[in-house]
Amino acid sequence: MAGFGHMTQQLMTVADRKVALVLEGGYMLDSLSDCSEACLRALLNEKVCDCFQNSLHDKLVVYSVLVAVA
Repeated sequence: MAGFGHMTQQLMTVADRKVALVLEGGYMLDSLSDCSEACLRALLNEKVCDCFQNSLHDKLVVYSVLVAVA
């Protein structure tokens, strides 16, 4: 579930912290709750997960978002 929080952090990095999130679905309420919490923690600049920090994955995520936006 921390992947959603990490993705939100990465989007905030490349989008100058201007990010809007929309909830969709609701079929698995436990998962929805955990993912929503991780995203809100990211928006509040709280620690989400350091499992991807400073890794090749981290750099690829930023690169992919920049290419998609360009």
